[in-house]
Amino acid sequence: MNPAEKALWFVESHFARDISLDEVAAVAGVSRYHITRAFAAATGMPVMAYAKARRLSEAAKVLAKGAPDILNVALEAGYGSHEAFTRAFRDQFGITPEQLRRGRIIEIIPLVEPIAMDDKALSLNPNYLEAMTYKNILLRMQANTEKDPKVQKELLNKADELRNKVMDAQKRKATGKG
Repeated sequence: MNPAEKALWFVESHFARDISLDEVAAVAGVSRYHITRAFAAATGMPVMAYAKARRLSEAAKVLAKGAPDILNVALEAGYGSHEAFTRAFRDQFGITPEQLRRGRIIEIIPLVEPIAMDDKALSLNPNYLEAMTYKNILLRMQANTEKDPKVQKELLNKADELRNKVMDAQKRKATGKG
């Protein structure tokens, strides 16, 4: 396994608890700097952001099923308080845990699902990276983390550019020219 695959395996195996970049780097057998770059290049997302997003996504699934106590969900997700969990949850999804639990509509938030270990994505497939970057831009916009109109316009332009590249690559592959 390459360092990104090792890091992915570790994160998926341990995301329910608070993990550090030092732990991920040690498991991957590389420096913090290297794993940060390698993981982001392979997945389109920083390793610690991925771990946090996975932890919050799994918590969101529990809440959508009507978990009776948000504090217990927060503690199981590795947060020390209801407030810290709510803040991270709102930053990630644009709604509070209470709103999700009340509505029970998981489809309204951009969950981060696990990346399959057998996925060729971790071998730095450029088409996959462009597709993941496009997806991350859309998720960022959907979560409304960018309120500045200039930044939103830049994100839309980048998303369009990447979408076109991915669609062109898919067409070339379908016609046997790629």
